[in-house]
Amino acid sequence: MKRVLVLVTLTIGLANLAAAQENNAVPAYDGTHKVAGIIRFCGADGMLSLVSLWEVGFNKAQHLAHYDTELYSTAMAIGGLYTKTCDIGLMPRNTWPIEKLAFHSVLGYDPTMILVATAPVGDQPDGGSQGEVIYVNRDNPLTELSIKQLDGIFGGARSGGWTSPMKWTSSHGRGADEDIRNWGQLGLAGEWADKPIHTYGFDLTVNGFSEGMDTLVFNGGDKWNPNYQEFVKSEPTVAGSSKVLSGQLAAVAKDRLGITYGAGMQLAAGHPELKVIAIAGRNSGPYITPSRRTYQDRTYPLLDSVYLYINRPPNAPIDPIIKEFLLYVLSKEGQQAVVQDDSFLPLPSKDVATERSKLQ
Repeated sequence: MKRVLVLVTLTIGLANLAAAQENNAVPAYDGTHKVAGIIRFCGADGMLSLVSLWEVGFNKAQHLAHYDTELYSTAMAIGGLYTKTCDIGLMPRNTWPIEKLAFHSVLGYDPTMILVATAPVGDQPDGGSQGEVIYVNRDNPLTELSIKQLDGIFGGARSGGWTSPMKWTSSHGRGADEDIRNWGQLGLAGEWADKPIHTYGFDLTVNGFSEGMDTLVFNGGDKWNPNYQEFVKSEPTVAGSSKVLSGQLAAVAKDRLGITYGAGMQLAAGHPELKVIAIAGRNSGPYITPSRRTYQDRTYPLLDSVYLYINRPPNAPIDPIIKEFLLYVLSKEGQQAVVQDDSFLPLPSKDVATERSKLQ
């Protein structure tokens, strides 16, 4: 056990060192353009400590900035923007289609999304997690899958998919000939060749992980394998919830023919009945195993991200105080605050540059 803890500590330490080196390549906050006013925040309660660090750091350069911070739930973020009761919506995930649809229905355009951090894989013993990790039973010889194969396993034939809440395209459709319903279709031989694939996962209602599969794997579709068995997600805010192995993971631990997805490898810690699968892009490799390192460098295909959303009409300038705050978040100091908070992972410098370009 001590060797495992030492290895985990070393891995985290190396990842943190890599993050620090990356942060040195991110530009420092300039702060010469002075602004004044109130910034209103709404959204995820789990981001309060990070937002507090950003607020304190921003005030060192911008003494006349003040804040109204109302972080109770991610459900507030987009609604607060289109009702104009907040200026920046915070979410440790992408928006759900219904959220974007509501925004678009009111204002006629989509919210502007700024990537500011990466959600952690949760390979620390007590770490949290976002994103999709794929599990099979330990007896399964499978080691890797592409996103297209995941679509074939978990998805069903569909006529198309949503590229945005208002845009449906048939180019995201696929036929039943791409369904993958037995392990032999994935190249497994012998006793596995004709065995059916049993799919398990979270409920398909108000659930970020199911929505993530729709977006990342089904190309905006929502047709699932008919044999899919649902398990209601245990919310940490619900009385009586505990950090136990999720229902679908427990099912796959007992079912040699099962496959599922879940949040972070810490859910399977201490359960050798499960095996994590390496994932490639839609059609081909490289195949990437989820880890703190592959989340840090954003090479794992099914990771989740942390976003700040703003209401910016097309071709309109960003309010100066909002723009300056976003430039701070996407600066060396702002990304160091992400490291200090340790709830999420800072962005690689190339992604910082991409997001800063959106602010022009």
